[in-house]
Amino acid sequence: MNTKWANRYSVGVDELDRQHQKLFSIFYTLLELDSSGSTLTETLNSLLAYTHEHFTTEERYMAECNYPGLEEHRRSHDAFLNRIAALCGNMPTTQNACLGQILSQIYEWLITHVCSCDQQYKSYIRPTTSVT
Repeated sequence: MNTKWANRYSVGVDELDRQHQKLFSIFYTLLELDSSGSTLTETLNSLLAYTHEHFTTEERYMAECNYPGLEEHRRSHDAFLNRIAALCGNMPTTQNACLGQILSQIYEWLITHVCSCDQQYKSYIRPTTSVT
């Protein structure tokens, strides 16, 4: 798994790119953890909280520039948040057996979303766009 940020993932807005980089960083932290103890659950909860914060900011940018795919993008965000929340809620029973699956799902979503879905709004959001 390539978990490092690459410039090709950029959406051209520094704030969103920094947030995407942090999401990659949290995911990398998950890969480095072993599958025992509360650290894994805490890191997943951190991912959930930061992802929610990022999605709120990203959706604000999309609304400000009247991005026509906002509602579909928002549904994608909601589905991912629900999936991560479910994974966090199931950690006591899935910690050892499903860690690989959990990481694979998060990785696939992160790469697909940042590299594909987020690139679709890139031409609508100008680097000078500011969130109020």
